[in-house]
Amino acid sequence: MREPGGRQHVVKCPNAANRCDRRVARLIEREWEFLQAGASPGVVEAQAFERSERGALLVTEYLPNGDLVVLAGSHPRHWVAAMRSVAGTLARLHERGIVHRDVKPRNVLFDANERATLVDFASAARCGERPPAGGTTTAYRAPGSVRGAVAAPVEDEVAYAAVLYELLAGEPPFAPRRSTAIAPAYAPLCDERLVFGEESGICDLVGLVNAALEEGAKEPRPSLAVFQRALTRISPGLALSLQDVGRRDAE
Repeated sequence: MREPGGRQHVVKCPNAANRCDRRVARLIEREWEFLQAGASPGVVEAQAFERSERGALLVTEYLPNGDLVVLAGSHPRHWVAAMRSVAGTLARLHERGIVHRDVKPRNVLFDANERATLVDFASAARCGERPPAGGTTTAYRAPGSVRGAVAAPVEDEVAYAAVLYELLAGEPPFAPRRSTAIAPAYAPLCDERLVFGEESGICDLVGLVNAALEEGAKEPRPSLAVFQRALTRISPGLALSLQDVGRRDAE
């Protein structure tokens, strides 16, 4: 949606078939509530909410520079700052008792200044609360790692490590094979799976990702703060233009 003055917004509303579905309207209203409760730098700005006999409508800011998916498989210097920011955003949400529950590259968008912003709180829940149906995407959830009927920060922590895996290896760690619905066993990250040269800071990060995602991973898994410190040891390069990502590793 574009205002007369040129400012753009994103509008989330039920489709025609679900317009009168109270459950769908409540999910949109929940998202509005969680966006307000979690409002901070790094969280998409919720601008308006309306509920009527025609259903619910949520308006958020427009983020024009794409998502994190386009950086998968690129050198960490291109996304290290973004992932440090996402870790900080998730930590602030957890401090407020909020679990996002669907952390994945497609839910990290970049604003006009190319700052990483977390979106899509439709599956969010309070810590200890029974969450709505659905939520964490299978490709970013370690099989057997997140059990229980209530929301917990570990869901976001495991998904965050899975996003790092995809950024490093170019593919998500638990995506089902095309020929079957069964998710493959975890294949640990190693030098052969990386598309860039070996660097000490990157090797440390790879070790943390494996520690978080391998089957039977010891508790507690590496925390968001531990990942932030590891990312700090990797120096970002020159700012990457997301408009020209196709040339990101041409050198």
